[in-house]
Amino acid sequence: MTLPERQLHLAVALGCERIICLVQDIEAPSKRLREYAERTGLKFHTIDGPHKLLSLISANDELLVVTERLLFDAEVAVAVLARGNCVVVLPVEPGTAAGFERIDLNRAWAGMLWMPGHLVERISQLPSDCDASAALLRIALQGHVPDRNLPEAVLTDHRWTLIKSGEQLAQIENDWLHRRLASPGAYAPGRSFAALVTRRLIPRMLDRGWLPQTVKGSGVAVGGAGVAAAAAGISALGIAAICVGWILLEAGGTLGSIRALGLPPERSPRRAFLRWDWPMDICLVAAIALGLAGSWSDRVFAPAVMLAFIRLAEAIAHARWTELARDRVLLSGVLAFAAAIGILLPAVQVICAGWIVLLFVSLRSASRLTQP
Repeated sequence: MTLPERQLHLAVALGCERIICLVQDIEAPSKRLREYAERTGLKFHTIDGPHKLLSLISANDELLVVTERLLFDAEVAVAVLARGNCVVVLPVEPGTAAGFERIDLNRAWAGMLWMPGHLVERISQLPSDCDASAALLRIALQGHVPDRNLPEAVLTDHRWTLIKSGEQLAQIENDWLHRRLASPGAYAPGRSFAALVTRRLIPRMLDRGWLPQTVKGSGVAVGGAGVAAAAAGISALGIAAICVGWILLEAGGTLGSIRALGLPPERSPRRAFLRWDWPMDICLVAAIALGLAGSWSDRVFAPAVMLAFIRLAEAIAHARWTELARDRVLLSGVLAFAAAIGILLPAVQVICAGWIVLLFVSLRSASRLTQP
């Protein structure tokens, strides 16, 4: 994701109504940037001089200023700016060492501020070729806009950085993604593998502007193709395709979480998960049923009961078993292998029996804990 796109995300999170991009070349902003702004309901303007702000900002407006080359943590930025007008500052010594502009003996400007629109009128008193960011900073300080401090820690862990090169940005983003994409843990080995794959895919997805819904939809489409393969008599390949579909679904969920950092959530994580996992579970039941012998009702019964117990475990089992229950990558991978060696039905039956035992043990443990 480019730095201007991060700034657009922040503007959306803070409820901005328009984007003003100050550039030397009016045609410089990318088409994708403009389309994203307009898709989110923002008006998009490009200007080639600070004086043109006067015709776009009224006294009743507020102006968010983000300097170019600033890489910031959206969660930190929203937490600071949502409290009202302010100049965001850093401790002077670490701030200036990181390349940020010194304000006075104790403060360095962190490259971001939120100011009332009536102060912008003062820019008319400055030369037309002045540095817009520096000028607006001085105007905000002279207008007694309060400052708000960031801790030095945001510099040391690269959550607030002035980017000097594309290579530096790529390295910082890679380190940041590794911190964000924690492995689900030992009780979800399939999802841990999916997370490993996702770490390699996410930077490319962000660079190419892929939407989470597109990735998730691709996963469901691959799951549908798996059902078609099972219907054609290649059940092992079909279930393996569903396993790949689940990896894409996991990647889409992670992509959505990263793109939404610092943005108001549109829906709860649980509802977002349910919206996509039910079609995949239906595909898995269908692919298994198509790989079994007997009447249609007999073939559907075993996988349907297996998924019912797994979903029950998601709701009431101990946390570590819940993680295992949600690991559809592992489940579909094991079943694909079972189908390949001709033991699909016994595998379904063993998995079903295993979850019955785990649920019984979990419920017994819970009842003992709640006994007086």
